[in-house]
Amino acid sequence: MNQSFLPDPKNDERFNQFETNRLFKIIDTILDNSYPNIAFFENLFGVSRRTIQDDIHYLRKKMGFPIFYHRYRKGYYFDDYVTLMPPKRLYEADLLTLLLLRKHLMAYRSTGVGQEILRVFDSILGPIPTTKRWKELDAVVVYREEAEPIAPEEEFITLKAILSAIRNKKTLSILYHDPEIKPDYRDIEPHLLAMRRGRWHLYAFDCFTRKMRTFAIGKILGVMQTQKEFRFTLPVHPESLLDHSFGSVVKDGMPEEVVINFSPRVAELIRQNVWHPKQTLEPLEDGGMRFSLKLNSFSEIIPWILSWGADATVIAPAKLIKEVSETLEQALMPYAKHQRKQHS
Repeated sequence: MNQSFLPDPKNDERFNQFETNRLFKIIDTILDNSYPNIAFFENLFGVSRRTIQDDIHYLRKKMGFPIFYHRYRKGYYFDDYVTLMPPKRLYEADLLTLLLLRKHLMAYRSTGVGQEILRVFDSILGPIPTTKRWKELDAVVVYREEAEPIAPEEEFITLKAILSAIRNKKTLSILYHDPEIKPDYRDIEPHLLAMRRGRWHLYAFDCFTRKMRTFAIGKILGVMQTQKEFRFTLPVHPESLLDHSFGSVVKDGMPEEVVINFSPRVAELIRQNVWHPKQTLEPLEDGGMRFSLKLNSFSEIIPWILSWGADATVIAPAKLIKEVSETLEQALMPYAKHQRKQHS
């Protein structure tokens, strides 16, 4: 994949505005897959053959565009995917947006995927981070994620294999490690990749259980694409797949209504954030806030509830109340033992 900026006439003595526009038109014409030749460009621009040859040479050698000549079609074409980003004046709001985006990506620099994304992003930015205004903004803007994920280089290789299988609708054979059971091989039909807080997950049809499952990419120890094709497609839009998930876990079964009351002390913070696209909020008489949504798995919302301490109280369903209560009791046990030792 090639992503390039064309030269800015203010910074490149070789090009004036007319010549820069000509380069844009050459690239646009080649992108049309019409296999234009030098004679075509001569007539189009009213310039000499040598000028067009120089332009194409510049695009190849200086700008890195993969321009090749097709012997049989007798014209030029790109042998790789190309996107074109014209020169643009960047205002302070533009620079701040790019800076914040790069700082966000930096949180994933310890992962193979994150390193590749940063490499591509930096190639698009070009010399922008070396400018004085960028450095001034970088010195006064701090961006920090809750946690920076760490993943081995093999994760990126696994992701590429999965993407290939999704595109080609080929079944995968994976070696999956779940802490509760021994690593085992299973055949899956991959459908969707999703990332949450830097962790990649795969939504796939498990050929053994005959159900849709969520697989953590970090737990896939090995992957091999088979020659077996599948035709099954997701019955819902990919975004709808997570309608009843608080994070990335997708499970079968009817969703249950989850209701949580938050104290007046944190009510404003709850109101100011979208914690889930399908959430509903209702002010309480005491100044608190009622938070409701439908979920078919509680594993990801329980840690979130506990993070609010005494400011969050689960009202429904009974199963979730029981799980939160038991978790709190288990968390208190070490502290209770410690207090007994101190008083003995």
